[in-house]
Amino acid sequence: MIMPLIAAEDGIAQLIKQPGATLAAGDILGILSLDDPSRVHHAKPFDGQLPQLGLPNIVGNKPFQRFAYLKEVLANILAGYDNQSIMQSSIKELIAVLRNPELPYGEAGAVLSTLSGRIPARLEASLRQAIDDAHAAGAEFPSAKCRKLIDQALEPLRATEAQTIRNFLVSFEDVVFRYRGGLKHHEWSTIAGIFAAYAATEKPFSGRDDDVVLELRDAHRDSLDTVVSIVLSHYKAASKNTLVLALLDLVKECDGLPIVETIVSPVLKSLAELDSKATTKVALKAREVLIHTQLPSLEERLGQLEQILRASVTPTVYGEHAPNDRAPRSEILKDVIDSRFTVFDVLPAFFQHQDQWVALAALEVYVRRAYRSYSLLNLEHVEADANEDEPATVAWAFRMRKAASESEPPTPTTGLTSQRAASYSDLTYLLNQAQSEPIRYGAMFSISSFRRIRQELQSVLRHFPDAGKGKIDQQPASSSQEKWNVLNVALTVPSGVDVDEDALRAEFAEHINSMSADFERRGMRRITLLICREGQYPSYYTIRKQDGAWKELETIRDIEPALAFQLELGRLSNFNLEPCPVENRQIHIYYATAKGNSSDCRFFVRALVRPGRLRGSMRTADYLVSESDRLVTDVLDTLEVVSAQRRSADGNHISVGPR
Repeated sequence: MIMPLIAAEDGIAQLIKQPGATLAAGDILGILSLDDPSRVHHAKPFDGQLPQLGLPNIVGNKPFQRFAYLKEVLANILAGYDNQSIMQSSIKELIAVLRNPELPYGEAGAVLSTLSGRIPARLEASLRQAIDDAHAAGAEFPSAKCRKLIDQALEPLRATEAQTIRNFLVSFEDVVFRYRGGLKHHEWSTIAGIFAAYAATEKPFSGRDDDVVLELRDAHRDSLDTVVSIVLSHYKAASKNTLVLALLDLVKECDGLPIVETIVSPVLKSLAELDSKATTKVALKAREVLIHTQLPSLEERLGQLEQILRASVTPTVYGEHAPNDRAPRSEILKDVIDSRFTVFDVLPAFFQHQDQWVALAALEVYVRRAYRSYSLLNLEHVEADANEDEPATVAWAFRMRKAASESEPPTPTTGLTSQRAASYSDLTYLLNQAQSEPIRYGAMFSISSFRRIRQELQSVLRHFPDAGKGKIDQQPASSSQEKWNVLNVALTVPSGVDVDEDALRAEFAEHINSMSADFERRGMRRITLLICREGQYPSYYTIRKQDGAWKELETIRDIEPALAFQLELGRLSNFNLEPCPVENRQIHIYYATAKGNSSDCRFFVRALVRPGRLRGSMRTADYLVSESDRLVTDVLDTLEVVSAQRRSADGNHISVGPR
């Protein structure tokens, strides 16, 4: 081997090593004597400052490299290490990395690079080609195709040879398996894995604190390091809880995606079953999130509801022109009206639909669902006049059923000497009711702007009988006559628009009081303003004539008045009530404090079972028993979540009834 050495300065070279000599690292081959010795550069001590280089960049910035690093950070927190300072940032970055479409391709490419030369060249080329094609097309990672290519390549080989190659492919098949359901499936599987690791560590300590270490030592005789790691992790439960609670909040924000319910719900049940003092917060939060994930997603329900509403107003007879009368067909709307799922949070999205018949169908569903416990006599659709910019309106007539009287029985006193307040009556007042029920009238319309509210109120009043002309239910009107009629006004707030609800309610009450004489003449009992936002349950503001003025009924704030009577709040007149909002709209919880004894605190829970529409051979009685059992479980879980904030409550009441 000949290697030339080029000198930068002129001089005389004096060789020290002879040709053919054995060289070692660091040996001097020769010395160069310069013609100009001043050209020699001597080293000087550095007296400046080093630049700010920052932390060592050990981990690369590619998505798969960041994913491995961040996953290790969270795993260390679960192991008991103190990484709280970087926990929040790590969670935020991890979620961003999990949603990066480059993540699976980076992982697969890194694994294939290590397998190059160990697996057949044709198999490697086909795998790379499949991955590159999917990457170029912007598609999901081709897990199924990769699995198929591996099976096809190994099929003609001998069993031993195929097994050897498959052993090399374990790491790649792990990537294929993790992304088998796409990027979303991998994201939630990763989060579920963190939950499972937490539950596995805390489960041995659930419900007991004594002799746990001894049992762990007996179970892991060959690996005492495992026992030490489990115990140390448990002692750092407080820091782990912060991580798990933050991830549970992320799960709750997903709004009931089906993939979340499939992957995460089984792990949430394991978290909810933990029963140690250290895991109380996590168990309660997991139970709350578990209740939330049982609901279908908002997007799914919006799509389904729009299809049903359009189908109800679309003619289906082949060969015939569309009739002028496109009135909604009740047989199609029946499934939505009787559904056990929440409807009122998606239904207002169609109150201002461009097709007014779809809007009328949405209003009809609302009325029939809200007035399910009443005897609905008839319902009329009032088509809007496009030239006069009138809103679509529905009007109906109804009666109270015998078992749902308007009268409020007095709360009985107890025979006890304690100061406990009585709450529920014996229900005997419902028997042998003979009073005649008057015919009541109702109307509902939707507006998108509050500026024309007064004009629209004047217009909708014509749908009510005029007491000034001598008739309301065939009886002469008088100032002392009970008012029975109702009116709902739905205000649709566009997405992204901020509305001051307090100012809106005050202005609405002002309009109603200025038109008090008109409402009196029409026999109006109450008027309700619905503030509807996209994807949210409406806000309810109900006013009624009290002491000569229209004032809000605060006890039913944010509750549909047609359903409020089923809560039987009149029986709780001995208590000061504070509503406790929960995610499940089938459940109403009130925190009550006795008026005569402030130490007497309890929860009143009212849950309503919707019978729904049964298919198959299942009997209604069997369904109601099963549904009631499920609902009671949800009630107990919800009550435990709510009561965690108020430990002083006891003597709680739970009432479950059909709607």
